[in-house]
Amino acid sequence: MFPTISSFQVLLETTLTSSNIGILYCLISSFFCVRFQVNTRIFSRYNKYSISILFRFLSCEIDWLSIRILLFMRWSFESQRTYIFATDETVEKKSGKCSYGLSKFYSSSIEKPVAGICFSSLSLIDVESATSFMIHTIQVVHSQAYKLRIAKQKAQRKAAKERLQNGAKPLQRGRKKGGKNKMKESLSVDNASSRAFRSVFTSAVVALSSLLPALEVKHIVGDTAYGNENYLNIISG
Repeated sequence: MFPTISSFQVLLETTLTSSNIGILYCLISSFFCVRFQVNTRIFSRYNKYSISILFRFLSCEIDWLSIRILLFMRWSFESQRTYIFATDETVEKKSGKCSYGLSKFYSSSIEKPVAGICFSSLSLIDVESATSFMIHTIQVVHSQAYKLRIAKQKAQRKAAKERLQNGAKPLQRGRKKGGKNKMKESLSVDNASSRAFRSVFTSAVVALSSLLPALEVKHIVGDTAYGNENYLNIISG
């Protein structure tokens, strides 16, 4: 059972206009009407707003992080319960060339890189009820420098393969004879995943401390991709 539109109005009036709250409520209700593929054009068939109005609403700069926190605070937060953070990335396969941030990302479900878009998300988990509340999400977008580096590596592998096919000897592996050990540089990886996580985590912590200071989170969980010094520095810093 959805909360009434008046309860949305009172809760979100500092973040959204009255008309935008009405559109948001209709969009949420439309999810339960769509039986097949979900997109904006389908939504326009199940509510009173035209597709042009929905596109204008989706193009607005809206503070979704604050909205999610306010909704969680109003209907789900209980101060006596224990909450932890959980983070992960999700990949959605997409065809075409026009989607923003379209690139190749590793999909754990099919265990190989796929063409699509990727999002880094942060959730609050109620430990007692084992319930997750998604708080923030940001799209993972590779920089142009990263794309050029990957293209260069592919060209090098292709050139090496052609040399072997032409009968050339493979290049020597490992350190050259007489080479000396070098000091290991400090880890300072700055890739799309770490940038997205830094933005998601820091902005969520700042917003929660401002809107919901009663919430105390002491732990964060994630898969092995987050178990290194780079992410530890982001979390502790």
